[in-house]
Amino acid sequence: MIGTYGTAKIGVSTITDANVQYLRDTDLGLPYRGTKSENEVPAKGTIATMDAIATANQGGGYSSGTKQPITGIMTSNNGGENLFLSALAGENDNITFSATGGTGSGATFTGTTIYRIGHMVANLPFSFGSATTLPTTTVDGSTAGISGVAANGALANFIVKARGNTITEVIVEEKTPAGADGQGTGYIIGEAITISKAAMDADGSLGVVSGPITVFPTIDHVTNGANIIKVLNGGSGYTVGDTLSLTQISPAQKGTPIGDSTGELATVVVATLGGALNTPGEITKYPTGIINTGTAGAIQVKDVAGNTVILGAMQPGIVRRFSFSQVMGAGTGPAVGEVTILY
Repeated sequence: MIGTYGTAKIGVSTITDANVQYLRDTDLGLPYRGTKSENEVPAKGTIATMDAIATANQGGGYSSGTKQPITGIMTSNNGGENLFLSALAGENDNITFSATGGTGSGATFTGTTIYRIGHMVANLPFSFGSATTLPTTTVDGSTAGISGVAANGALANFIVKARGNTITEVIVEEKTPAGADGQGTGYIIGEAITISKAAMDADGSLGVVSGPITVFPTIDHVTNGANIIKVLNGGSGYTVGDTLSLTQISPAQKGTPIGDSTGELATVVVATLGGALNTPGEITKYPTGIINTGTAGAIQVKDVAGNTVILGAMQPGIVRRFSFSQVMGAGTGPAVGEVTILY
């Protein structure tokens, strides 16, 4: 505010302990009560919390920092600090993810990985289980990828191998390049997958088999998905409702996520944006008035933006209300001691 005067200083040639006034061509700002300005401002699109979209959006193919599987499923939690049920192992893997999509940029997240109930790992042999009778075959060999039947899972293809006229191994076919469904979807650990006699006979690589074969996926047969528990960097420019896809950046991802480039990346949605504090520093108070106490003449000053301003024909005893940062030596007519500044 202009004109709230409380302190007056007279120009001097040299500042000393006994002569504490001001010098020309020097900054005249004074710290105001030694405080700092701290103002809450609207968030510039910084993510405060996120929310899971659905279990199916955990993604696949991520690595685990400790290589320990954890169990649980994705849940909706607007607090954003734990998007899954409690983990049993690997809880502090410190996986780091970058985010793509939405209206902003720069967000990163940290958390763990979780075995995804859905996609199958290729080339990993199944255990047949004690309840399954292995059918005999008439020909040793290996089938192409053929379908199996499960109550929930679908779309994965299985390779059945036989030796010594006995089926010895069943693995999931690796699709190259990986299709949108990768190695199937919707499979559940422990759920029976049955490969029928008709499907194996139709392939013909094993001749004629005596009956169907049933396998049971374990935790080793499903892919790693993301368990996001914390915002590392909220980034900027985001809006509530943005959907973000998460790419693992640390530790180095082991393999490529199954499926297309986006369909199998874990996704989260921006739930809330955070506030921000603007703290420019100490408040500086500058003079808001100036008086010529000598003969009439021009006084040259710098305003608070650094522009040079000439206050022409300043008459003695007249207060000019003006906010400025310096009184200039050059261009100022009244002598030292004849110009008083007011705060």
